[in-house]
Amino acid sequence: MNTFNKMLITGCLLFLSTFFVKAQAHFKGEVSTQGVGLGIFFNASEQVSGGFAPVNFPEDVYGFGLGVESPLFYRIEAQGENKFTLAPRLSYEFHSTFLIIGLAARANVLYYTNFEKGALTLRPEIGLTSRGNLYLLYGYNLPLQNQELVPTRHQVTFGITIPSIDL
Repeated sequence: MNTFNKMLITGCLLFLSTFFVKAQAHFKGEVSTQGVGLGIFFNASEQVSGGFAPVNFPEDVYGFGLGVESPLFYRIEAQGENKFTLAPRLSYEFHSTFLIIGLAARANVLYYTNFEKGALTLRPEIGLTSRGNLYLLYGYNLPLQNQELVPTRHQVTFGITIPSIDL
């Protein structure tokens, strides 16, 4: 790896670390048509209070997430053998909280692996949210390689955000 790539990676990690230090951490649990997922969400929105307003609406919720997904059962490969598949995930999500039921969007980068080969995959998602605490999303997996590792193209995800921990 050349010096420029090392500097670029170091710069990105430093930028993300300053973001994570200021954020509230939320644990997430998800069930989808693909399987189950666990993760942590770093809420970057600042909760502002005060001022005169006849109705006090909460602010939108947005930030980065880190997680892992896995099918509930072993996946059957084309060769007829069972292989366990795991997918680490990096995401950015936005939850509109203007009303009790709002819109949510999430962009994911996943790396599906059966520990012998991998598939880098992009998954945009859109759906409904209840102030970021409960959400229902529809996503479409776009594998960039080894598409046989990705269990489904279409995915519906139901998730819950567990109360935050201030970092």
